[in-house]
Amino acid sequence: MKAGKLATEQNLTVSVKEIPITEEGKKENPDTYFKNQLLFKAVEEEDFILWLAAKLFESSGNTEQKSDAVKQIAHLLSFIDDDTKLNMFIDALTKYHRGRLFWQKAIENERTRRDRPKEDDIDLNRQYGFWIDRGKYFSTTEKGGVLEWSNFTLAPLFHIKDPIMAKRLYLLTNELGIKEIVEMNQEDLISLQKFRQKLESLGNFIWKAGEKELIKLKSSLYEKTETATQIKQLGWNKKGFFAFGNGIFDGQQFHEVNEYGIVHLGEGR
Repeated sequence: MKAGKLATEQNLTVSVKEIPITEEGKKENPDTYFKNQLLFKAVEEEDFILWLAAKLFESSGNTEQKSDAVKQIAHLLSFIDDDTKLNMFIDALTKYHRGRLFWQKAIENERTRRDRPKEDDIDLNRQYGFWIDRGKYFSTTEKGGVLEWSNFTLAPLFHIKDPIMAKRLYLLTNELGIKEIVEMNQEDLISLQKFRQKLESLGNFIWKAGEKELIKLKSSLYEKTETATQIKQLGWNKKGFFAFGNGIFDGQQFHEVNEYGIVHLGEGR
């Protein structure tokens, strides 16, 4: 269901085939049910939005649940730009709840809510000249249009300070929710070509903007990045602790590394 919602939000057409319930009230796994092509073709294909609407309204017992169902469906419909297709959906949905004007207003409200920038995005745009929406970076053009920078966002994890081999670690998430950890050397963030090459080597992560936009993004990321010092030798460290492969002992207690191999020992350590 989550994958269907994400794909619909990218304006992709999604359809589903629902496996019938058995006499015992159970549902088989697709791998065991679809034993041949005839069985697969026999199951009716249905548009994801209409399938989801049927499920939501079927299980909606009170006004609050129905209101939530309307919001979920209207949210998905707000991504459809084709008026003909949208009208066909609205016609089909009137059998579940209210009439055409009701659904048109619900979709309009969702578009307004979705396009309204959040407070954090307003601050980000004011300070750095871009904002995040639907898992992507955007900015305004000189003519008042909107420029899409990417199909992903970067979350800074830490910066390893080193005069020769400095590097930065980021959590990379594309618009479909696919995540990767990316390690950036300093040259990867200076050269636009190397930046793109590093990202695209990990999968569907595309930078669509130019060098000017990359500098703005770096300004934001660098300010939010925590700096760490790489421990290059295990055992006693002159800063007053013992380093091990899975953590550090400061003389009083053992501090285990986190999922990224970082240990916090307090200010200055």
